[in-house]
Amino acid sequence: MKNKFVMIAFIAMSLVACDNDEQNLLDPPKPESTVSAVMVKDGKIVSTQTRASENMGTVALKFKDEASLASFKRSLSNETDAEKQKTIMFYGVRTLHDLAEQADDELEKIGVEASSEEQFRSLYNVYKAKYNGLLISNKHDSTDLTLYVPDEDNVESYIANNEGVYVVGNTVVKANLNNDVSTSVIKMSKAFMSDNNNIPTNSSVFKPNKYKKVYLDAYMINTKMGVRMHWKKSSKVSNHEFYLWVL
Repeated sequence: MKNKFVMIAFIAMSLVACDNDEQNLLDPPKPESTVSAVMVKDGKIVSTQTRASENMGTVALKFKDEASLASFKRSLSNETDAEKQKTIMFYGVRTLHDLAEQADDELEKIGVEASSEEQFRSLYNVYKAKYNGLLISNKHDSTDLTLYVPDEDNVESYIANNEGVYVVGNTVVKANLNNDVSTSVIKMSKAFMSDNNNIPTNSSVFKPNKYKKVYLDAYMINTKMGVRMHWKKSSKVSNHEFYLWVL
């Protein structure tokens, strides 16, 4: 009787072993992902856990190799700007474009909070210093106070995180971006400053409070619509600060 129990146990163990072998054949090891995300700090990978504390570093895209990076670039280049940001967001990475949106919000707050041109300039200088080395001014139009993503038409401006880096293999790479605004912004800036385009297609004025008038001027230049905003804080002090959008 005892031998029968031993035999039954042996057969059961053999069946389990066979099942495991078959399962291993059906489920081979998954290959390493060609694109993932890691935490980086001071030019080094500090963690593969992207949910780690922000004090540890920032999240960046990681590519298995140069071929993986090139393939990702080609794919991303075929997407719209909104699709590009959505794709990168999937990996939990904040890009320079996200940083530029954050900067735009801060600039609006400065415009609301400043009660004089002197205060505005002081706050604006602190604001520019905060984003120095990451975002750039429009050197083609000194009245444009917006900070831009450098070389924002370059697909690497989306691949890089909000510190301008990504990872290839185990190497942290600084994105190769020109230190200038996009071609479309340059063209729009030149058009705004041209004597032939100083009459807006449409314009409006509104008063957010009794001390400020805000002027919105829309210009149709070729197939692009540009909007310029400037304001006056009072009838005595004219503060013409301009924002520039390409729609």
